[in-house]
Order: sequence, then structure tokens, then C-alpha cells
Amino acid sequence: MSKFGGVDYILNVQDFGTSAKDKNIITESALRYAAYKHIPLQRRFTTRKRESDQRSKFDIRPFSHKNEFNFVSENSLTPVTERDKLFIFAHADDSEVGFAEAKHLAGMLVAFGLRKVGLITFKACEVGSGTFLENFVAALERRAVIIGWAKGYKGEARTVTRRQGGVVIKVFEKILDENEDVLTGDDRLKIVRGTTGLFSQDFGRYTVA
Repeated sequence: MSKFGGVDYILNVQDFGTSAKDKNIITESALRYAAYKHIPLQRRFTTRKRESDQRSKFDIRPFSHKNEFNFVSENSLTPVTERDKLFIFAHADDSEVGFAEAKHLAGMLVAFGLRKVGLITFKACEVGSGTFLENFVAALERRAVIIGWAKGYKGEARTVTRRQGGVVIKVFEKILDENEDVLTGDDRLKIVRGTTGLFSQDFGRYTVA
């Protein structure tokens, strides 16, 4: 369950220009969160067909992630409500997520059926270090999408799994600067609030002020 009272969704936005190894980093990070947060297959989507049941039957290359996600299409994100959280996993920098600038990514999400969402959280590098989040939220709202908040990290993101006695107790992102020092607090992430006044109460770090 999301902190807003709804459920969690996952979308992998794969950059077509990256290697299979780089794509698998995104896939494996998303699967760690899916297992930790118990996000079922019907709420896990990808832009990479090989991760879904639409993988070509003629593709005989070894692949360990078949059928772990649904290939994203029109109406995939239509069920998302204002109480839900959407995780977006991708390689990114301060101007692009996967292969898309802010306005293009917003257009993609609308094409996939997104109309409202409590939080979009980017599990990706550098998204919060420039103005991508502000541009992204504005682009969504121009397309009539109601959004509570968007969150992105300000440095390099590395997915960490913490175990105790062999049991996973937490999955989180370690955020590093260019010197590989760990970032914390406001240096670690940025949160941008939507302008539609979706919520009138705070949810921890997600505030209405």
C-alpha cells in the first residue's frame, strides 16, 4: 500500500541506445522493489518487450527476466488513482529520463493512460539535480493530469538491499555525488508538488506548504 492509501505501480523506461547489461540494471532494480513492496505483475510495466510475454518466440537469446513485466500500452496506467504511487525506473541525467525529455515523458505517460497519481518517484540518477522535475510536473498538468508530487534524486542512484538474518528488511537508493560521497537530506533528493491542490494534508516529507 502506498503512503497515500492506494497501491504501487512500476514502469521501466528503457533507453533503446543502451546495452543489454545497462538495461538489466534497471530491470533488476525494479524487481528488487517489486519483491520488497509486493507489487504484483499486473501493476508492473516496461517499454522493453523482452521483459514481457510479448517477447518474440523467435528470440532464442538467453534471458532471465521474461514475463516479469507487462509491455506498456494504451490504458496500462488508466487504473492509477490519486492515492497511488508510480515508480519509474530508468537511466537518467538532469535533462532526460531514459530517452525522453520532461515534456516527452509526460506525453508518453498520458498516452499510456495516466490521468491522476499521488506520487511519481524516479528511481534514477540526477533527475532532481536540475529543473527536470519542475518541467515534468508542468508538462503533466498541461495535459490535464492531476499529480500530488514528483520526486527525484540529485546524484548517482544505486539500489541497495539490506538484509538481517538472510531476510530482506529494506530496499533503498544510496545517492552519491561525483566524488562518491553519500548524499543525505536536501542534498539527496528534490520533491516538486503539483499545483492542483490534490491533497490538503502532509504525508511525511510530502507537504502541502
